[in-house]
Amino acid sequence: MDYYAKLPTLWQGYRLLQEQRDDGTRRSWSYEPDNPWTPLAAIEQAGESRQADIFWLHSEQNGAPLEVTDGEGGLRWSGDYDTFGRLKGQTAAGIMQRRGEAYEQPLRYAGQYQDNESGLHYNLFREC
Repeated sequence: MDYYAKLPTLWQGYRLLQEQRDDGTRRSWSYEPDNPWTPLAAIEQAGESRQADIFWLHSEQNGAPLEVTDGEGGLRWSGDYDTFGRLKGQTAAGIMQRRGEAYEQPLRYAGQYQDNESGLHYNLFREC
């Protein structure tokens, strides 16, 4: 399944609030109250289900997610960035990857969103 194919999104100002996959699964983003650019959690719901899975994002001081853990504390994703915020490498828990359940984490530095389909990073602001 191509996660990013025709992905509808919902934004609050400049912050990504929700994505919807082709299979109907929704991912809603929650941010730290004292730092509006730092993602705190991602909540995933399948279709019209009220049941949800929560994933916790562990971020650097600049807001870039370093790790994602599931509700049981298991590592689902981790990333390593270069100086400009490009992801140098990422890992997903091996067993999840083998089951086809690798976690996709598109948020990068504050205000950046990585589109795997196009290979581009979307940046809200950039100083010259």
